[in-house]
Amino acid sequence: MLLRTTSESVQCTSTTAIFYPMTQWLPTINVLRLRVIVALVNKSTNLSVQLAIQTATTDTSSANAPVALGAAITTVGRAFRDIDVGNVNNGEVNSHMWCRIGILAASSGSTVESGNVSLTPSYRDSM
Repeated sequence: MLLRTTSESVQCTSTTAIFYPMTQWLPTINVLRLRVIVALVNKSTNLSVQLAIQTATTDTSSANAPVALGAAITTVGRAFRDIDVGNVNNGEVNSHMWCRIGILAASSGSTVESGNVSLTPSYRDSM
């Protein structure tokens, strides 16, 4: 199932990644894989972004910390990610009720870094 493409302006000043949610919370029942196109444009020098998934067991207001998926993106362009979300290293959605997809943004320096990210997510379920 293809989800809506979303865009976000990201900004950070630290090597500690900031999570930017890019989808609504989705029920995880029967979700097998995620396929996502991440586009990065208008990026400042030290910005890197990384696809991430955040899960919640029962209550989305008590969500788990986001889990990075795949390598960081450090250059302008598009990246394709195909993720087995049942894997424990990829968020393991099977043991949670909810998930949402987003971007972790970080800077390799101490200056303000920014860029624009768009995300085109889709997922395959067992139905």
